[in-house]
Amino acid sequence: MSSTTVDENTPLGTPVGILSSDDPDQPGGVHTYSIVGPTGVPFKIGGTNNRTLLVNGHLDHETNPTSLVIVRATDEGGLFTEKTFKIIINGEFC
Repeated sequence: MSSTTVDENTPLGTPVGILSSDDPDQPGGVHTYSIVGPTGVPFKIGGTNNRTLLVNGHLDHETNPTSLVIVRATDEGGLFTEKTFKIIINGEFC
């Protein structure tokens, strides 16, 4: 993922990072991304070619300064791999 930080109180739909994956069996192959956990994670997959992690819920640094999200990348043959990303929620500075 291109970035793993986002500011608290960021509007819904704000991009967090772009997802990418390499497949040694299919160089240049197309991958589908999905969130597989944990339940209630405040993010979703969307954007151009459904490769962007987007804000999909309220982010509050004081309550949860980090959020884990498990992303699955599935190739055209149905094989997949999963990776857990730690998203850092930046607090507001006065």
